[in-house]
Amino acid sequence: MNTIRGAIRNLWSLVLQQPVYAQALVQASIALLTAFGLNWTGVQIGATMTFSAAVLAFLTQRAVTPLENPVIAAGTAVTVTTPPGQADYVATV
Repeated sequence: MNTIRGAIRNLWSLVLQQPVYAQALVQASIALLTAFGLNWTGVQIGATMTFSAAVLAFLTQRAVTPLENPVIAAGTAVTVTTPPGQADYVATV
């Protein structure tokens, strides 16, 4: 029983750390189960995919939305990374 709880806890921490991957994994799993004999109708598949996307979007949004008012302390050196072939530069704010 403790191993099941540990596995669920590990899975949940992975979902919180990588929500975009979790979203794709859940939806791919639904599609795979359906392809191999879950015997759902098209309406059931669509409803399940839509619901899972909506629920997982909340987790994904929390992980990828920047801070409302990001603050950097005065005098902090910030390295700006540029595309390959161009030199990076450091700016002090």
